[in-house]
Amino acid sequence: MFQTKDKNEVEKISKKQNFKVEWFGKDDLRLVNTTLAIRKHPEFNTSAWHNHSQVFHIDAARKEYWRIFARQKTIRGFLVATTLELLTFIKKITTPKEYLDTHCTYGDGQEISSIELKQIQNTFWSNISLFSWQDGDVLVIDNYSVSHGRHPFTGPRKIFVAWAD
Repeated sequence: MFQTKDKNEVEKISKKQNFKVEWFGKDDLRLVNTTLAIRKHPEFNTSAWHNHSQVFHIDAARKEYWRIFARQKTIRGFLVATTLELLTFIKKITTPKEYLDTHCTYGDGQEISSIELKQIQNTFWSNISLFSWQDGDVLVIDNYSVSHGRHPFTGPRKIFVAWAD
């Protein structure tokens, strides 16, 4: 992320990106990014969910992959979900929260419970739009209004991306 071991440079880059830097141990670094969970659209003034709790919470990946397995019903999906279940369990019992590679809390540092995360993920899944891509398809999204991602798949693909402001 920083391409340097110089702590001053790391802190300078972090400040530009609105990360709070916390050094602990010899050279261990924690970056904290506190943002609003909901933002106003700059043009339409509508409110939209705009954060990564459904991705960065310690329980997020294992819960997502169980949902994907339930939908796709593949052996690979089962193995991935089971592996993530085991790895998450091990990580939770062996790793203090400040050493987690990714984690998400409320802005005041209070934990987002697994039950609350499940409610967030349920909301995402109940509003999901799935479709089969056809040759020549073009997708345009408003990044302020729409969360986006994809499910696991196999086979070749070409994706071209353009960002505009």
